[in-house]
Amino acid sequence: MQEVVAVKISYGDKDLISFNFFAELFRLLGLYVEEDFIEDDPRAEDKKKDYSYQLFLCISDERSESGDTVWIPSSCLGNWNMSRSDQEILANVTTALDRIQTWCENYDKFFPCGFVKQILPIYIKNNVLKGAMQIQYYRIKTKYHQETERIFLDTLKELESLKINSKYLSYAKLYCKQKANLSCYFQKEKPLDYAISTLVSECDDLIRQYPDFSNAKVLRGMICERSSDGLKMAINSYRKALSQVGEKSYASHIYYWVGLLYEKFINSQDDAAYAYKCSYQLKKKYRNIYKIGYMAEKEQDYSKAIDYYKECVELLEKKRQGNMDPLEIEYYFKTGVLISFHSHRHMEDYDQAIDYGNRMMNFYEKEFSEKPGGHFEYWYGPDALQYQELSERRLKCKKLYECLAIAHRETGNMEESDKYWNLAGQA
Repeated sequence: MQEVVAVKISYGDKDLISFNFFAELFRLLGLYVEEDFIEDDPRAEDKKKDYSYQLFLCISDERSESGDTVWIPSSCLGNWNMSRSDQEILANVTTALDRIQTWCENYDKFFPCGFVKQILPIYIKNNVLKGAMQIQYYRIKTKYHQETERIFLDTLKELESLKINSKYLSYAKLYCKQKANLSCYFQKEKPLDYAISTLVSECDDLIRQYPDFSNAKVLRGMICERSSDGLKMAINSYRKALSQVGEKSYASHIYYWVGLLYEKFINSQDDAAYAYKCSYQLKKKYRNIYKIGYMAEKEQDYSKAIDYYKECVELLEKKRQGNMDPLEIEYYFKTGVLISFHSHRHMEDYDQAIDYGNRMMNFYEKEFSEKPGGHFEYWYGPDALQYQELSERRLKCKKLYECLAIAHRETGNMEESDKYWNLAGQA
């Protein structure tokens, strides 16, 4: 019987919450999860399977179940959003888990469905999805991470009451402790809930007990990476995980984290660039594309940087008709502004600077002129306004206005140039 270690989930542009709901549930167990955004017919997904994965799910209105894909209807979560923590979706999700269990039994795969059903009410009640997403979307110091910390501490307390012996439970409890600590880091002058040395010791015990559990080594890296004396330990943990995972596509995110540590904390740009390149080659994602562009920018290869930034924008534009999340909104805007900036500053391509500048202006106005509205309502329901305003404060328009002012000046349109200089002065 083959153990399910990695899951790939395909979904369409209306099902991003459903994808994240299942993805974070599985990540809580220590499974690797990869997303596969469906652009066309979901039934065509079988033609491009990556057999790094043992389980394939497809969330779609159109039934797309085949021999190696488990179909989950889009209606599974109904109108659920991250402002809610009620149990009304429990029955539908349980039915989806039954479908997964049946498929695994038929194809001789082991998936811990019984354990998942045990923790599912805890996961829903405490809104673990929101806690995980807040850390992903808003990696900044903000009062909202007080709620994030509470989510993981409450979840941990309930997990600790379960009287079962399972590597998945051990991982889930450590995962909650690591996320609670990270929530403390993103609050002002908040001490950590758990000593890093204690969590490292607990994780080492888990690794010794289950040496093939490579994601436990990834978790060990996450535990260490915020410690001033733990950066090399974190990189070493990630590299040990990579030595087990190999060149499977889901290793992309591990390489990305290695790159971040080299770039931001160890200041080794060559090592960072290499890690980002490995991440990009295994699975193109908007964040690793952006980072490769940023590495080219630091090398002053502005033409190459613009090419990668364009690739990043184009990837994100595929989601614009659906529901971009707050982090995607931020990356889309700042990357488009960088294209505009480097186009006028280094390439003297003023038409391109104006083109991307206007695109980012229109995007910004669409996202933030209506309050609350757009994608934020999809994610947060009645709580949309506070998160929309938090994101708006993170997107600075001054640089965008200056790009448009300079580009219009260079093309001889002084009226437009003066307009944007005035806006830049007020920003």
